[in-house]
Amino acid sequence: MKRSLTRLALALLFAVLIIPAAIVGMQLISDPGSDMASVAPPDAAQQVEHGKYLALAGNCMGCHTARGGQLYARGRAISTAFGDLYTSNITPDAHTGIGTWSADDFWRALHNGKSKDGHFLYPAFPYPNYTRVTRPDADALYAYLRTLKPVRQPNREHALRFPYNQRILLAFWRALYFTPGQLPNAPTQSAKFKRGAYLVEGLVHCSACHTARDTLGGPRLGSELAGATIPMRNWYASSLTSDEVTGLGSWTEEDIADLLKTGVSHRGTASGPMAEVVANSLQHLDQPDIAAMATYLKTMPKTAASDTVAIARTQGKMKAVLRPG
Repeated sequence: MKRSLTRLALALLFAVLIIPAAIVGMQLISDPGSDMASVAPPDAAQQVEHGKYLALAGNCMGCHTARGGQLYARGRAISTAFGDLYTSNITPDAHTGIGTWSADDFWRALHNGKSKDGHFLYPAFPYPNYTRVTRPDADALYAYLRTLKPVRQPNREHALRFPYNQRILLAFWRALYFTPGQLPNAPTQSAKFKRGAYLVEGLVHCSACHTARDTLGGPRLGSELAGATIPMRNWYASSLTSDEVTGLGSWTEEDIADLLKTGVSHRGTASGPMAEVVANSLQHLDQPDIAAMATYLKTMPKTAASDTVAIARTQGKMKAVLRPG
């Protein structure tokens, strides 16, 4: 009996202490992609210009610039169910921005969701999407940010409730929801499809708003781009799946491209947060990239979550779904 109790105590100790410590340790040590070295571009000016385009595609200014504030010098509050997060100063100021960051540090933040000193970043910074960005594109974005005017403006502390304000606990969130790495190769798909996938799943980070979240803020299984309520904003981001009722099933690629590029299509209009995305980001993308995104979005399969939204919509419980018209 005594031996059985000892074994039980050891098993509990292992479960309570050893396993969590191993998860934290693995998340701290693991740094996939660190072997991908930066390569000097053949044309530095062209790299900066490309980085500017990528910053627009990712809508970096939309989060990292406060209303009426200086560009990229600290952003708006991002309200969540766990409290408020405040975006950081990403100007090249050496004291309050990323002026002391190297290209490798910046790549690490995008690809692995870790800051220069190794601490975990909160996923309100959408590194689960940005991990899809290639090293050359990350370097181009970094090169562009280095050309900005340095602004000395200290970052604001997040206002998160306990225990969500304990960054070390992000190790468990990452173990559940985050797999760093670029998109898998799709050899049977066209270059246009692949480009659309790269933008939608990566830099444009559509899933950040259009995929439902669970109680821990992770993407809900089976809800990929099936529509979601944006936390604390009382706004519903419509389904981007092929569902005929709630999604884009009856839309043509031209319909989708028109909405992305201009915010207006004969099938509907963008309003609320989506109108901001069009104004700050998508309208600046070139037509081939817009068309590629439309091509990729037309392939999004209908999900079980789409059916749930359809039921709620027919019962009048969902008011912000984009309606054809």
